[in-house]
Amino acid sequence: MQHKYTTTISAISVLAVLLLGASSGKAMASCNYSGNAPSGSYAPGYVSGNQRTEVRKAKLQVGPSSTTCYSQSQIKNSSSKNDHFYTTSDGSVLYFYESGDSNRSELREEREFKISENTSSSRYIRINSKFVSKSSNLGKAIFAQVHVDESGQKGPLAALKWAAAGEQKDAYNNSPEGIYLSLRRTMNCSGTDCFTHIYVGNYDETFKTYRLGLFNGKLRLKVNNSYINLPRKDIYDEDGDGNKSEVKTGSSIDLRNNADWKDKKLYLKTGVYINTDGSAKVATKNLKFY
Repeated sequence: MQHKYTTTISAISVLAVLLLGASSGKAMASCNYSGNAPSGSYAPGYVSGNQRTEVRKAKLQVGPSSTTCYSQSQIKNSSSKNDHFYTTSDGSVLYFYESGDSNRSELREEREFKISENTSSSRYIRINSKFVSKSSNLGKAIFAQVHVDESGQKGPLAALKWAAAGEQKDAYNNSPEGIYLSLRRTMNCSGTDCFTHIYVGNYDETFKTYRLGLFNGKLRLKVNNSYINLPRKDIYDEDGDGNKSEVKTGSSIDLRNNADWKDKKLYLKTGVYINTDGSAKVATKNLKFY
């Protein structure tokens, strides 16, 4: 049974997302509810079908500090729609909207896993996603992650993002507009220099199916029906020869025996996470946490 919520801030502040100071380019996201979601949209409690089961495995986090605005129990029963996470009238499409550097509206799956525990099994996220809108000043925004959850070392292991031309250089010093996969080189670093960026393909305003995570214990990305080739410097030294300057390629990265990632806690996320100024809205359907 869906709960009725009052309009007082104290009763609903943990249930929704709002941008405060919208006139600022770096507005801070919060859990306060404004009631300004688009007409014809519905609360997360109306998500339908198989996707409803998947949403109920997660909690909604907003940034920049990943505050939990919907817990698992709250997201099941929510009848209050908000500006930054809502669904269509038939419950088939989820919308995530956010604005301002480091702000986010993301579903985090509550289950965690470790690479060493998945030597012969798979743990990945599948989504059909597209960017519905992007502001002209948006540089880049993440829409899916395999995330690290270790004390002092939080951040993505692998992140799918859209980036504007010139914003995200790949291993060959190219930076066209499009979709990128960013791979974290090591646990013991912070900032943008920690990542190798791989150009996945051009961007167009159509739904594409993305599968990101561990497939039989190996990190892979599948777009539509094809695994993506991952040309990169050997940042993980998979063959153990000590040479990380060589460029390797292939559709999978074996992290099972890598000291940096073995036994580290990971989890899956999807939504929208703004990495620069600007704003973006992402539409997602057929969400599945495997």
